[in-house]
Amino acid sequence: MRSVDLTAVTWRKSSYSNSDGGQCLEGVDNLPTPT
Repeated sequence: MRSVDLTAVTWRKSSYSNSDGGQCLEGVDNLPTPT
Protein backbone atom coordinates (compact mmCIF):
# COMPACT_ATOMS: atom_id res chain seq x y z
CA MET A 1 0.00 0.00 0.00
CA ARG A 2 1.37 3.40 -0.95
CA SER A 3 1.29 6.39 1.35
CA VAL A 4 0.17 9.85 0.29
CA ASP A 5 1.78 13.03 1.63
CA LEU A 6 -1.08 15.16 3.01
CA THR A 7 1.03 18.11 4.19
CA ALA A 8 0.20 20.24 1.13
CA VAL A 9 -3.56 19.63 0.97
CA THR A 10 -6.14 22.23 1.94
CA TRP A 11 -8.64 20.99 4.54
CA ARG A 12 -12.04 22.64 4.86
CA LYS A 13 -14.86 22.25 7.34
CA SER A 14 -18.18 20.98 6.05
CA SER A 15 -21.09 23.39 5.71
CA TYR A 16 -23.01 20.96 7.94
CA SER A 17 -20.90 21.95 10.96
CA ASN A 18 -22.47 24.12 13.62
CA SER A 19 -20.97 26.78 15.90
CA ASP A 20 -20.64 24.24 18.73
CA GLY A 21 -18.24 22.20 16.58
CA GLY A 22 -20.57 19.23 16.41
CA GLN A 23 -21.14 16.74 13.60
CA CYS A 24 -18.67 18.25 11.15
CA LEU A 25 -17.10 16.38 8.29
CA GLU A 26 -13.91 17.75 6.84
CA GLY A 27 -13.16 17.66 3.15
CA VAL A 28 -9.92 18.06 1.29
CA ASP A 29 -9.08 19.94 -1.88
CA ASN A 30 -6.11 19.29 -4.19
CA LEU A 31 -5.59 15.69 -3.02
CA PRO A 32 -2.37 14.33 -4.54
CA THR A 33 -2.37 11.17 -6.62
CA PRO A 34 -0.27 8.29 -5.27
CA THR A 35 2.78 7.61 -7.41
